[in-house]
Amino acid sequence: MKTLKFLALLLLITNCSKSDETNGSTPVVNNKYLISSEFLRSHSANGLALVAGAFISLSDLSDPLKNIEAYKIKYKTTDIDGSEIEASGVVFVPQGDAEMPIVSYQHGTISDNDNAPSNVESLGNDEYTIMAVFSSFGFVVSMPDYIGYGASVASEHPYEHGK
Repeated sequence: MKTLKFLALLLLITNCSKSDETNGSTPVVNNKYLISSEFLRSHSANGLALVAGAFISLSDLSDPLKNIEAYKIKYKTTDIDGSEIEASGVVFVPQGDAEMPIVSYQHGTISDNDNAPSNVESLGNDEYTIMAVFSSFGFVVSMPDYIGYGASVASEHPYEHGK
């Protein structure tokens, strides 16, 4: 069930097709871009509140922070020459049944593959942590690794060459 919810949240990178049958069955998903999704870890609202509390006042929040789950996704995109390439990223999904807005966050320049969002292993002093906290406010957050990092580390990041 969690996988189905996760896939529904990735509407920007999936292509759904509607079945002719309307008997209440699960719709058939014809996925053109998403290769895989892998559960990485959960982050508790309490742990994220400790991190957030170091930087902002949480006493003014109208809603409590939410537990979140982090997923590594792999998807098809195009490289600078127009060829298909596999890329990756991380998606944070707050837990709960409420409708949640989706935020796409493009991280700053990195030079080490360990700093690609899908390769970060724990909360710390980085953009992964900032966006995990942001997600706990009720936002689904996607963070691409960029070509040249994560699943496409064997390729050159377009920013890093003169052509």
